[in-house]
Amino acid sequence: FFEFYIEPLHFDEYIRFKGMSIDKQRENLYENEIKLLLHSYLKTGGFVEAIDFDDITLQKYHKESLLERVIYKDIPDAFQINSPDLLFRLLYIISSNPGMYLDYKSLGNDLKVDQRTISNYISYLCRSLLLKKMYNFSTNRLTSEKKLKRVYFNNTGFIYALNPEKYPLDLVIENFFAYSLKSHFFYRSPQKNEVDIIISNDNKLLPIEIKIRNQIRAEDIKNIRKFMKHFNAPDAVVISKKHEEIKQFDNQRLFILPYWKYWSVHTTIQKIIGMPA
Repeated sequence: FFEFYIEPLHFDEYIRFKGMSIDKQRENLYENEIKLLLHSYLKTGGFVEAIDFDDITLQKYHKESLLERVIYKDIPDAFQINSPDLLFRLLYIISSNPGMYLDYKSLGNDLKVDQRTISNYISYLCRSLLLKKMYNFSTNRLTSEKKLKRVYFNNTGFIYALNPEKYPLDLVIENFFAYSLKSHFFYRSPQKNEVDIIISNDNKLLPIEIKIRNQIRAEDIKNIRKFMKHFNAPDAVVISKKHEEIKQFDNQRLFILPYWKYWSVHTTIQKIIGMPA
């Protein structure tokens, strides 16, 4: 047996399959086109066969051809589980709040299930590549494993399929960057100061905050600046709705970029961290 891991289309590939062409060096000229394409991409999840599906067909495809197959066939074939329906209930809960903190005890109480079962079922969903856990950043990796965890979907198309009526676009965009940037960490201090994404590479740290609002205020960057100071991180990125600016604080830089400037965001991250973003 040979195992291959094949990801859905990346955004660049999706654009090519749609027969579109965007000048990446002049994103400002294509703002409307990029937004439409990106929002469509988030719904389809990059599945090539679903590119031209309408919304109803797309939801049906994600739920029946993908999610139900994994939950009612693949996972029971691989693990001993008593309630596949519980897997679906967990997915529905997470779809309304991607990036939620994993509190197994609270989930267990709400669902009338033992918290150890909840923990196991979340692990099965992660091993099946439906969900992605992120860990609270610490310089000690073992400490990170024991701390708070957050959970995202590995594909934004599943969020739309499960929760089309209350599709939380700001959280979907956060979810998109959480998995597409391939980070394993967020940050929450004992004082509950939070940063959405931490990229760590060769002793370089890059905090990234997702704030899908038109104007980024001083209050919005308070936590990320505290992280920069505490961990001596020279650069940080804030992903906004419209705001674009580079702020300089002594020897530290804060890049604010709108989410739809997909290539500017990834190029900036790549230059800072020294790795493909």
